[in-house]
Amino acid sequence: MAVLTRAERKKIASPWVRKIITELDQSKNLSLSDLEPAIQYTEDWIETNQASYVAGLPQPFKANTDADAKILLFIYTAMKRGGLLG
Repeated sequence: MAVLTRAERKKIASPWVRKIITELDQSKNLSLSDLEPAIQYTEDWIETNQASYVAGLPQPFKANTDADAKILLFIYTAMKRGGLLG
């Protein structure tokens, strides 16, 4: 899995600031600058923990999917838990 560049993290931060503030009714005291370190931490956590995530996936899913499918499963599950998917 490729690590995001600073420019890619900034592209994530801008729409998420709007989503967090307007749609999720979170603190209006968050700025783009506040969200960038949180994105960096998340990126670092994913990089550190991806091997244990993949190792824990059950067969036959683990053996029959590529890295993109494994990432998408993680993302979809997290977004569903966060109430972002219907």
